[in-house]
Amino acid sequence: MSGTGRVSLGRDGRLRGTIKIKDGDESTFVAIKTKEPETPIPDPPSYRDKWRR
Repeated sequence: MSGTGRVSLGRDGRLRGTIKIKDGDESTFVAIKTKEPETPIPDPPSYRDKWRR
């Protein structure tokens, strides 16, 4: 997957941007900084375990 995009930092600390995927859709987003979680986020299960039978 490839494409282009741009992002800017607003005065309120939010990132605002646009992503356009090559030969695909265009999407906009807003990213907001959050607090660090109190407990660590567990690692996701291995994809090998998920598909192993």
